[in-house]
Amino acid sequence: MASVSGSPSLSEHTPGSDRTFRSSEVTPVRICRICHEGETNSRLYSPCRCSGSVGLVHRRCLERWLGSANTSTCELCNYRFILTRQPRSLREWFENPSQSSDVKNLVGDVVCFLLLTPLAAISCYMCFLGILHFINWNSHLEVAGLMVLCVCLSVIYTAWSTITIRYHLRVWKEWQSSNQTVRLLRLTKWSASEIEGVSRRSDMSMVIVRTEPEGQASPTSTVHVETV
Repeated sequence: MASVSGSPSLSEHTPGSDRTFRSSEVTPVRICRICHEGETNSRLYSPCRCSGSVGLVHRRCLERWLGSANTSTCELCNYRFILTRQPRSLREWFENPSQSSDVKNLVGDVVCFLLLTPLAAISCYMCFLGILHFINWNSHLEVAGLMVLCVCLSVIYTAWSTITIRYHLRVWKEWQSSNQTVRLLRLTKWSASEIEGVSRRSDMSMVIVRTEPEGQASPTSTVHVETV
């Protein structure tokens, strides 16, 4: 019967042999924890106290995340970054709003404002002229009616303008608070490759498997594990 030889495992030992396995032979994958990409176009940094698969980020990815999250600390280790913030301009809001309907609402309200403002002003002016006319004729009922109409027009126009302006200011401030230009002033000097080298030198381990030599009967194999 033919025998098929394969790779030996820890449970199948060859007598009189020593095998050495190094944990450093498995190369860890270096990716950014935000965009999940490597160092193809940009270096990876370890800017905070996080380590392992979540310890590496691109500088640009981290700056964008800090700007959109409106925070200055790491969400995992609470490390506070040294950075500067600069609000973005109105032109950038038009190019990249939070919702596409925000710009449409603003344009529509501006058009309404340009149409309603002269109409409201002309209406109030006509009411004022009518009030002066009916005062000369001692028509108190018409004077009272025109005064009420003028006040109602002014209140409605003022209320609509106030609510509209406050709404768009709130939308603008919310967008500005979550879309700031963040610049990190200080990052660690080590790149991902340098961090990996230090990690390998400090965490390198070697597993040595020793079995009983030939000629010595043993019911079970003895396994010794050593770390260096």
